[in-house]
Amino acid sequence: MAFSARDVAYLYPHIVLPPKLPQEDDSDAAHEQRLLEMVVQALEYLGTNVDESYTNTVTSAIAMIKNLRDNRDDYGCVSEVQLETLLSSLTTD
Repeated sequence: MAFSARDVAYLYPHIVLPPKLPQEDDSDAAHEQRLLEMVVQALEYLGTNVDESYTNTVTSAIAMIKNLRDNRDDYGCVSEVQLETLLSSLTTD
């Protein structure tokens, strides 16, 4: 997945410690989704490069971030319906 210049401009201060704290809320649901996708990609890459003893830990982290990403609505809030579905699937697995 390629990231646009706008994505990178949003993601940079959320990944790298900014020189000063933001003075206003810059929340954007679409950018938050991209940030979570970037974390998933990074973890997937990490999973291919870690010692085999850490594979399950990385796989669990990937599943956790995907659940966080997939349980948000268009406004970036946790969707009650999606969360209920996720919790139901956890009890049946």
